[in-house]
Order: sequence, then structure tokens, then C-alpha cells
Amino acid sequence: MFNDFIDFLSEAWNKIIESRTIILGVICAAIFAFLIVRLYDLQIVHGDEYQSEYADMAEKTTTTPAARGRIYDRNGNLLAYNEICNNVVIQDNGDYTEVNDKNLMLYKLINIFNKNGETVRGEFKVKLNSANEYEYTTTSKNSRLGFLRDVYGLKNISELDDSLGKY
Repeated sequence: MFNDFIDFLSEAWNKIIESRTIILGVICAAIFAFLIVRLYDLQIVHGDEYQSEYADMAEKTTTTPAARGRIYDRNGNLLAYNEICNNVVIQDNGDYTEVNDKNLMLYKLINIFNKNGETVRGEFKVKLNSANEYEYTTTSKNSRLGFLRDVYGLKNISELDDSLGKY
């Protein structure tokens, strides 16, 4: 009787092995399990890291209200008018790996502006106080961290937190 049971199991196992559908099902289940594990790794384990990297690289769109036109008084005298003013904002998106490459690009950009009679104004958010010590001119923590990230040439604000206290 025990031998009959073993023979039955042996025949069932042989049918399972010979069945292409079962083998294909096992392969599909293995691929599905791999995808679930990979999705867990991307979303749960590394999700915050990828989200912060995306936020740093995200394109920011600024909307500017349209010109209001010229305003005249009842006698036809011009009271107010619009003057076109163009602003160029430069953000580091990591294309320049060397600091000198970025400086050269900025130098060329300033020369283009100067040739066209434009003025260049830059902001440096550090000043020398009355005690001859450097201090930040911004009160926003995020602005200060962004400034430090740019000064040290880092790609992410989270890189400023190191165990040696370098930043």
C-alpha cells in the first residue's frame, strides 16, 4: 500500500515536470516575485532618497503677470507705462562637473550681456559684520542651506550633513 502511494506520487510528479503550463507558471511567479521585491526596494527602502533627488532636479516654472498697458489721464497725458525687464536666473543642474567650466560659462554669459548694454546683478548672501566676521544675510534656513550646497559644489542639501562637521 505504501508502495502504491509512492508510485502515485511519482507519476504525479512526472506529469507536473512534463507539463509546460506548470513550468511556465513557476517562471511567471518567479518574475512576479522579483518585480514585487524590486518595487519594494524602490518605493520603501530608497523612496525618500529618490524623492529628494527628484525635487532637487525638478524644473521650476515661474509665471509673470501680463503687462497692463499704458495709462493716460483724461487729457491724454501718459501717466504710467510698462518697461520690459528681462531676468536670467541660473540654477546648477549638475551639467558642469568642474567648477572652472561653470565659471567660464558665467564669464561668457556676462560678456554677452555687457556687449548688449545690459547690467548684471548677482547676489552673494554673506557679509562682513562690525566684528569682522562673516554672517549670512538671509534669514531662511532653506536659502542658507542652498547657498552652502552651491558654495561646496554639492548636488543635494542632504550631502551637507557629514560626520566630520566639514560643512
